[in-house]
Amino acid sequence: MITIRLMYDGEREEVTRFVNRTMQQQYHCGAHVLLKEVFVATRNNILVGAMALSVDEPIFSLEKIYTLDRTTFPEKFERTKAAQLGRWAAVTPLVAQPLLYAAVYHAMRFSCLWGIGEVKPPVIRRFSQMGIRVIRLGATLCLDEIPPSVLPYYLLPPPPVPCAIFLRDAEAALREKITRSITQNELTIID
Repeated sequence: MITIRLMYDGEREEVTRFVNRTMQQQYHCGAHVLLKEVFVATRNNILVGAMALSVDEPIFSLEKIYTLDRTTFPEKFERTKAAQLGRWAAVTPLVAQPLLYAAVYHAMRFSCLWGIGEVKPPVIRRFSQMGIRVIRLGATLCLDEIPPSVLPYYLLPPPPVPCAIFLRDAEAALREKITRSITQNELTIID
């Protein structure tokens, strides 16, 4: 049984190590500091996935490393209606989609309409396969704002792309994908 839940206060260090380890394995670099809230996936009390997000922030960390072209947003950008989706890591099958679902659903509970973040093109293709439409945002990367330990993520091709997803559509597509796992008691999501 896989359990998806918000990270407990005392778990931040362990989850940070987990995310850094997966970033090191996949991109040969460390990760940005975890966002404020993190959903974790556990199997038999062992950490197997994490998905970070941030809502209700005066400025998103994404805005510190990119100058975003607000005209490329699908509608007028209002920070109070957006959540930043951050590092998404999973080392076990059937964990990535429920983690994303939990983050999207959680953001919607805060009246967020949009999720913004940065992803590499293979993740955009994965979103598309899940039925999630991704809107690429115009932006200029500010390399001076990126910690040296994270820089390889941006320099290794293909580069990440700032983007937005409409949360309601993403929630519906993901709910359809994970319902079977929930009804067969393979998955529990606690928000």
